[in-house]
Amino acid sequence: IQRLLKHSIKRSAHVDVVAETVGLLEDGTPSNQLRLDTRLPVLRDRSIGWTFTAFQKLNDVKIVKK
Repeated sequence: IQRLLKHSIKRSAHVDVVAETVGLLEDGTPSNQLRLDTRLPVLRDRSIGWTFTAFQKLNDVKIVKK
């Protein structure tokens, strides 16, 4: 279960990074001036969503019984 959990969290984090990058590019930020928000409060708030998404994906009897 641990590998599946870590993989799901990493995928959720990747989706957030891509969404933030695309949002900045759509707002007109030049690609050479992109700066992702990596402050601790922002990452702490996002990590709750990543963990919750991983829990939802792993909350299946078939996966737990593996």
